[in-house]
Amino acid sequence: MKTFIKILFVLILANTQHSFSQSFPINIADNVSEWGAPINCEFNGYKMTVRVKLNKHMGTTCFYDVEFTNNSGKNFNGFAGINRPDDNTVYRHNAVQLKLKPGESVTYLNVEKRECKLSLSKKRDQVKICRDCNPYIAFILD
Repeated sequence: MKTFIKILFVLILANTQHSFSQSFPINIADNVSEWGAPINCEFNGYKMTVRVKLNKHMGTTCFYDVEFTNNSGKNFNGFAGINRPDDNTVYRHNAVQLKLKPGESVTYLNVEKRECKLSLSKKRDQVKICRDCNPYIAFILD
């Protein structure tokens, strides 16, 4: 009986914790290794500027460098990842942890967006393939 109560307590505690998630479309430049136009993201009282640079497409994965700038007046502590527009979930294995003070910036290299179209052609257009994948940046706050 004590074990049951302990398990029940843990389940109740786990269900009371919640997270906030929000996603925004990414601007990809016309060429590989060029920064796209910055996007301004406002959510839950935070203001972030995000810039993305496509590095390469390999298999079904697109690799990006992502720059985050905290433009809000408070510390940001959360995670961000690149997803589809219909999927706001951020998984720790393909997300980056952000701990930014107001005005701070950080750049993460080779952030992955998986499940993109497979192209085995030698003349493949990496920018088009990764744009067609319709990437969004998703934030999650704990």
